Amino acid sequence: MNEAEKFVLELKPYKGKRAYPETLRLNVGKYVVRCRNGNESWSAIQRKLGLGKNTIKNWAEKIPRDIQPIKIKHAVQSMEKVNAITITSPKGWKIEGLNFKKATLLLREIHR
Repeated sequence: MNEAEKFVLELKPYKGKRAYPETLRLNVGKYVVRCRNGNESWSAIQRKLGLGKNTIKNWAEKIPRDIQPIKIKHAVQSMEKVNAITITSPKGWKIEGLNFKKATLLLREIHR
């Protein structure tokens, strides 16, 4: 049984009856963030969990920033070749044109 199927079983008793427990919403939200970071579509996640798109989006947005992974699109072999670095957040905002030192300082500050 995969992770999505386990969540479906946990969610089932609450459907249409009462509020989902906070811990369950948090765990499902973390799962949704991992799926989205793996480039899975909202529709695919929605189908797997049997929840509405707005519900899974809201639960994912409630995940504290410090546990949301940051995607690295391009790995750099040599820092001498890097002219500018772009940082893209999980929510889609970008900071472009940073050198390695500034990017490192920014990521450390965000992580605090």
